[in-house]
Amino acid sequence: MSNVHSTQTSETHAHQNEPASDEPLIRAVGGELPGPLGPLLATLVVIVSLGLTIWSLIATWSGTPHNGLPLFATFVAGTVVSLTAIYARRTFSYVIALIGAAAWLWISILPLVPIAAGLLQAVSVTVMVIGVVIALEAVKYTKMPRF
Repeated sequence: MSNVHSTQTSETHAHQNEPASDEPLIRAVGGELPGPLGPLLATLVVIVSLGLTIWSLIATWSGTPHNGLPLFATFVAGTVVSLTAIYARRTFSYVIALIGAAAWLWISILPLVPIAAGLLQAVSVTVMVIGVVIALEAVKYTKMPRF
């Protein structure tokens, strides 16, 4: 009985340690960018995120929040995308998180019925979180030795 249990346990551990290369999306976004292009794009994402957050903060503090983006969404989306871009700077795997963040900000400023706005924001935040997970897996995939 213990032999059966140890065989199942070793198969489970072997399955968990399989490389992420079987996922076509991770392979597609997991390629390394040439030279300094990756860190340059990550720096650009961080600067734009910081600029949008400061613009929204100034608009909110000046009493005209309609002139900026929603401060909470801008701060959270900018922080998540910036940290993901810094971590995955050698790849452009954070593009899905970037698309989710942009969709969240865009949906936040649209004049929608509250239930539709809430549902669409939930979908865009989910896309952003999935993008972060894909970026983390893509970085792990690029660090794996290639034979």
